[in-house]
Amino acid sequence: MKGSFNRIESAESYNGAHMGQIKADFSLRPTGSPFASIKKEVDELDIEQLAFWVKTSDLKSLRIRTTDSTGQTFQQRITLQNTSNWQQVVVSQMGSNTFTYWNGANDGVWHKPANAITILFDRFDMKNAALPATILVDHMTAQMGDWQPELKIQQTALGNIFLDSEPNVFIVRTNRPSVSWATYDIYGAQITSGSESPVAGKAQITGLSANWAILRLKLLRRDPAVNHWSEVQLTPLFLQHCHPVMGSHRLVSARI
Repeated sequence: MKGSFNRIESAESYNGAHMGQIKADFSLRPTGSPFASIKKEVDELDIEQLAFWVKTSDLKSLRIRTTDSTGQTFQQRITLQNTSNWQQVVVSQMGSNTFTYWNGANDGVWHKPANAITILFDRFDMKNAALPATILVDHMTAQMGDWQPELKIQQTALGNIFLDSEPNVFIVRTNRPSVSWATYDIYGAQITSGSESPVAGKAQITGLSANWAILRLKLLRRDPAVNHWSEVQLTPLFLQHCHPVMGSHRLVSARI
């Protein structure tokens, strides 16, 4: 089997100037279960519906694999229209016990959020498996739900690595009503502090000192026994790293 994926520039793309191209030739392997695919790992997104556009003269169907938060993978087959023009593929369900599923919880129930999306095809999706097949993919969109993590740091810079010349600004995703933060030096003395109220599950943390070593966050957690919010401190979450040659930089990540 020969297969490839390329990002190509073309005026024939559905939207914009670029599109993805998946190519496969199964003629050299007439047996077994080879397939060609592209996979995108997503950062804990509550995807409820997925849509994208494809263009092919060689395929009659596609397979969609979706992986949930437990590592359970669902596979569904979507029949394509018999046209060589662009057509939209809509994935209306991320998981169902009517799909093929394996790994993770292995219970046929979709567990939010999504962890990965895969588009693939094999010889049985092709109109003629003795010939090479090509499909173009473009303009993927998603309908999102309202699920939010307990605590998740989003990137505002690649890898959330900030140089001394760059502002220390990042986004916290949380399902809590309040996020309080404080920075400390390596000796434990507080430098700065603040509090944010998330909007639509997101809070922007700004005003951090350039010399902080440790950042601690506090979240509010609802206690169902007394029906009120109690404070939960998560510490430590962040550490400033210094390199004697490259200078200092701040690596922003999080764990609970």
